[in-house]
Amino acid sequence: MTQASVDYGISPYVMEWATKRPVISKLTGIVEHLMSYDLVVVYPATLNTINKIAQGLADNAVTTLCASTDPTRLLIAPAMSLRLYKNAILKASVEKLAKMGATFVEPRLSEGTTKVATVDTTVDHVIRCLSISRLKGRGILILTGPTRYDLDPIRHISNKSTGKPGYWLAKEAFYKGCKVKVIYGPCSVSFPSYIPSVNAYTTEDMLAATLKELEKEKYEVAIFSAAVLDFKPTTYSMEKVKSGSSWRIELEPTVKIVEEVSCRYPDLKIVGFKLEYKVLKEELIKRTQEELMKIRAFLMVANDLSEIEGEWYPACLINQRRDIKGFKGTKMELAREIFNEIGGEMIHCSM
Repeated sequence: MTQASVDYGISPYVMEWATKRPVISKLTGIVEHLMSYDLVVVYPATLNTINKIAQGLADNAVTTLCASTDPTRLLIAPAMSLRLYKNAILKASVEKLAKMGATFVEPRLSEGTTKVATVDTTVDHVIRCLSISRLKGRGILILTGPTRYDLDPIRHISNKSTGKPGYWLAKEAFYKGCKVKVIYGPCSVSFPSYIPSVNAYTTEDMLAATLKELEKEKYEVAIFSAAVLDFKPTTYSMEKVKSGSSWRIELEPTVKIVEEVSCRYPDLKIVGFKLEYKVLKEELIKRTQEELMKIRAFLMVANDLSEIEGEWYPACLINQRRDIKGFKGTKMELAREIFNEIGGEMIHCSM
């Protein structure tokens, strides 16, 4: 702790009680600043402290520790007034440290100030910084959520997808240190600000966004967890259809996004999802294997909607070698399992 943090009203005794560790506010002959740490988290970090770290100054316990720590092992969470946050020298310091490998957790901008990032957000960055996954640095594109078509200015046609599987997949990719981006349809979840995302509405919107992203950036894996509508209305009413009137709606097939992507990008490793309803397990696996061959998938996730309840998300994972692995657990746990399989398959393919 710095003396300024103590003066601000944070008692060292409280910190000692909370962490069950001694609080270091002054350096001693034990040379605490030379101890080796996997990660040093500066939370919160003021303008003064960030500028000192960038210049290599070591005038207190915190800045001395940071000076003796490789910048790649620094995680810094700024917090200050908005006017200070816009300071040109601070901006230069942040850019300098970032170029040296330090990680910054973006603050929350509200009420005219830059509030320190939430604990949950900071912990997510800690997990990412400490990742030793073989997928670290790999490009991962995730499609999730439903697509939607308007019938008239009031009504639309869609499906029951929540987007939660894609949310947990995106979080897991972030934890693994991947370069992740999400393309999502109208769903009930919000993605963290530190995970880049693009919104889509119709199936055509999602396809266009996907192709644009693949043309612009390098991705090794694309995960198609989106519940894309297979049908869309042939007409649209410019006026609200009156309640109580008879309304006949004709549907036509939509474009198959995964097939288009598979055809245009044959080297892209595709993770596909196959959702059925109340079918025998043997039939579910058979249909999934057929889809795997059709789109040349790297990995397929098979589900029966009748078995999905809330966060409970049982599934079968099938790889290119036709290995079948059963899974029973939550959507969050499935995301972790999928990435374990992706990592294992990538190692197998490279051998």
